[in-house]
This record gives sequence, C-alpha cells and structure tokens, in this order.
Amino acid sequence: MSKPTPPVFFCTKKGLAYLLPFFFLGLPLFPDVVFAVAPQNLIDLVKGIIDIINLLRTFLIALSVAIIIWGVFRYLIVSGDEKRLSEAKDVIVYGLLGILVMYLILGLVNILILTFTLNNAQPVIPQFTP
Repeated sequence: MSKPTPPVFFCTKKGLAYLLPFFFLGLPLFPDVVFAVAPQNLIDLVKGIIDIINLLRTFLIALSVAIIIWGVFRYLIVSGDEKRLSEAKDVIVYGLLGILVMYLILGLVNILILTFTLNNAQPVIPQFTP
C-alpha cells in the first residue's frame, strides 16, 4: 500500500490560479474589508463580527450540501468496487454530520439566548471621560 499524499494542489501556482477567482468573487460579501471602513464603536464592531460569522455559517452549510452531492455522485459512478462504495458512503455521512453539527450548535445558541433573555438586552458600554 502506498502512503496517502497530502493535498498540495492548492500550494502550487496552478492551484492558486484556481483559487484566485473565488477570492475576488467573495470580496463583495465583505464591503467593510474592501473599503476599509473602521468600526466607530464597540456595537459596530460586534455587528460586523456577527455578519461575518453568519456568512461563514451559510458558506459552511452550502459546502456540506456540496460534499453530500459529491458523495452521491461518487456513489452513483462507482460500479461494484466495495472499497470505493464505502468511501462514497463515508463522504455522504460526513456531509450529513457537518450539517447536523452546525444546526445543533445554532439550536444550542438559540436555546441559551431564549433561556437567559439575551435577545433584547443592550450591552452596557463603559464611557471614559478625559
């Protein structure tokens, strides 16, 4: 058996050339980063972080769905090879587990927010006077 090789494709010039369009297509999702808008206060900073986390969550769920579709595609393509069938099933299961874990964490956060009534609480920001 040969030793598995690490995925080094994206460390090459050709791999980076494939990633570059995704970088530029993703820039409009973060206009504050593109236009270097500095947050004016702590609330703006927290809102910006929450926006980035929400975009990241959406991206990860979409990635998990793409992984499931890729696993189903691999499962349909494989004909009779038990090892490759097992690998395709594992890909599908890992994609489903990814979605399940993300929604469980989201549900836990919502339960904590509703339990401690944090949804309408405004943080107290200390004011410093010179």
